[in-house]
Amino acid sequence: MKRRVVEISGDAVSDLNALYDWIADRAGPEIALSYIDRLEDYCRGFDMASERGHQHDDIRTGLRIVGFERRVIIAFAVE
Repeated sequence: MKRRVVEISGDAVSDLNALYDWIADRAGPEIALSYIDRLEDYCRGFDMASERGHQHDDIRTGLRIVGFERRVIIAFAVE
């Protein structure tokens, strides 16, 4: 299995911050932080399992899409 470098784009960081704010407003900052931590840990796991999810080269070469905890869809590129 090939180990890859996981890079989180600036747009993804903005999305994570907005998601944190949305959850914190509704459920509190501790729950929001816990969720974002789990989501980031899951994404860091792409270093060894980057081929997971569904491939969508028809949209963008290398694009893959995978669900997270039945609530979020993560789109990422494998290069």
